[in-house]
Amino acid sequence: MKKRNTDALSAPLSEVDTRQLPEVDRLLFYRDVPHMASLVFAPPELAENGSQIRGAFAAKTWGEFQALMPEDDLKSLLKSRYENAWGDLFVILEPDDPFDAEDICAAYFDGDYPYWLQKAQDIWLPNEIIEHWSEEKLSTLNGHFWVIDPQWEQEIVQCLREQGIGAQRRDDLYFF
Repeated sequence: MKKRNTDALSAPLSEVDTRQLPEVDRLLFYRDVPHMASLVFAPPELAENGSQIRGAFAAKTWGEFQALMPEDDLKSLLKSRYENAWGDLFVILEPDDPFDAEDICAAYFDGDYPYWLQKAQDIWLPNEIIEHWSEEKLSTLNGHFWVIDPQWEQEIVQCLREQGIGAQRRDDLYFF
């Protein structure tokens, strides 16, 4: 276990010598949540995957959706749709046909797909950050999730760095 530099935590950010902070052992991406005042953190592969899925669900045609959707996720959705057709015949339309997300995954509109990363902040953020800068909330339909006030962004990023975790802001990715 690495020893933390607690002096750096109590010093104003402008006075912290970042050369004294340890090298990062792992990396988290983060961004503002688009529909509320909160930050969200995620391992790069989860952030990129979630962003890619959300981009695919904005497709105008079935061909565009299939081209944008991560292959494994597309296969999983098709399998699930086939297994849960409840007697309805599901046929993938032609590439130029209009895409309707409801046809492949109604859970997308309920916020149940892709996975809601705000629910899992306590998995990859250290307890210190969860306890000090996060608030657990309860949604009406989807259970507990974490709200992390964006005003503490710099302090959280510094704390992560001191614990050997890099934090890279990725507003170009659409995940939450």
